[in-house]
Amino acid sequence: MTKDPVFKKVDFGRLQPWEKNPKIIKEDKLNFLAELMSTMGLFRNFTCWEKENAVGIYVTGGGSHRWLAAKHILKWPDSKKVMISINYPENEAEKLFLSMVDNMEFAQYQDEKLAEIAFKHRADLEILGFEKLDVNLGRRTPAERILKTFGPDGEKEDSQDPGSKNPSGEHEDAAGLEVACPQCGYIFNTKDQKQ
Repeated sequence: MTKDPVFKKVDFGRLQPWEKNPKIIKEDKLNFLAELMSTMGLFRNFTCWEKENAVGIYVTGGGSHRWLAAKHILKWPDSKKVMISINYPENEAEKLFLSMVDNMEFAQYQDEKLAEIAFKHRADLEILGFEKLDVNLGRRTPAERILKTFGPDGEKEDSQDPGSKNPSGEHEDAAGLEVACPQCGYIFNTKDQKQ
């Protein structure tokens, strides 16, 4: 891809999912995605390329599941305006790579900072469905566990973590050593302190 993408609004009816998309989605996740979109709108644009031999029709290389949720659950009309990025892949390999990069996570959350913010807005986050999210803390972690484990009223014992306990009784897993505060029960992860 030698050309920068172009961003523009188009009618939803001009989009088609990529028939070779190798990524699947479970029904409950698709329903949750539709819930998020009905609450927040299209929070992420569709990553597209122009369909061969069909001027003005765009294939969703990134956003196929957003398209499914919008089309089949939310029943968006074809005339609804949506934001897309038009990309210019030159072959199937570039289409696959573009689709994969659109779905990649490049960063992870810092557990204590996330918990600090989340606890301040816990009621609002619960309304939005925060507990249904998976959060990347260097490992896949359900968002619900963030509040239960890393917040001020965090659980002191194992919170569904298959890690092991070291000889002093603290919990250790791939993310590092978790130590509970003896006064408030807040669980600190020592991975951030290791060098």
